Amino acid sequence: MADQEDGPITMIGWLWLEPDGGAELFAEYIATARPILEKHLGQEFVSQYWERTATLGGDLDPDIVAINDFPSEAAFMAAMQDPDYPTHLLEEATTRVEVVQIRKG
Repeated sequence: MADQEDGPITMIGWLWLEPDGGAELFAEYIATARPILEKHLGQEFVSQYWERTATLGGDLDPDIVAINDFPSEAAFMAAMQDPDYPTHLLEEATTRVEVVQIRKG
């Protein structure tokens, strides 16, 4: 079996947007981050953003659920460490972010 760090990973994020201007800042974040992610990850990068329509149990109530597939953890880290990656826009757009990394078992 190949070293798991070399295999694909998925990041699932729950994001709570700032009430005043968070949606606009988040859209700017996506527009700015996508070319950087594509530069490091190419066609293997898949990103989906979903709006929550209902909470069916518990108290998880994010504004957006993000599901991002990456070809490897190393590729993800290279993109996150790019000096042009707009971390500041994500921080300005959100009041809270929770993220888990998963890998197919």
